[in-house]
Amino acid sequence: MNVADVNRPLLGGATWNTDAVLGYTTTLPGRRVRWGISLNVRNLLNDDRLIPQAGLSAAGVPVVFQFPEPRIFLLTQTFDF
Repeated sequence: MNVADVNRPLLGGATWNTDAVLGYTTTLPGRRVRWGISLNVRNLLNDDRLIPQAGLSAAGVPVVFQFPEPRIFLLTQTFDF
C-alpha cells in the first residue's frame, strides 16, 4: 500500500486558467423587451497538460495524473419582459 510521505510532497507545477466573456444587450425595437446574448469560453488558451496528482514515495516520480478541463463554449440568451 502506498502512503504519501508528508516530508517529501509531490508538487505539481503552477496552473493558469484563462476564461473570457463577451456580451451584448439591447432593447428590441417597438417593444418593451430587452434581449441579451453572451459567449463564455472556459480554458480559452486550451492548456491541455496533464496535472500530477500522486507519485511513488521512494522515487517521487508522478504516476497518477488528472486531465485538465477542456475548452468549453457556452452561448446564452436572455429576454427581459
